[in-house]
Amino acid sequence: MIWQDIVFTAGSIVFALGLIPQLRDCLNGYTLNLWTASITTVVLTLYCVTYASLGLWLSAIPFTATVWALILIVSWKNTLKAHGG
Repeated sequence: MIWQDIVFTAGSIVFALGLIPQLRDCLNGYTLNLWTASITTVVLTLYCVTYASLGLWLSAIPFTATVWALILIVSWKNTLKAHGG
């Protein structure tokens, strides 16, 4: 394991933890822009694939991408509810 893998992983965990309040708000009925959440989820997932291709296996764990995906899903459900869906 190289030190860069640890740094990228720690940063990903910190970013994921920083998103917990946003996820909590979404679970309480708020929404986030669906384009923002979907584009961020896709790009972060691509980063994880790229990290894996470099052999940075810890960095390839999609901590932040997963939280963004959850925010996307919950926001989408909240948007559907708000529009009678």
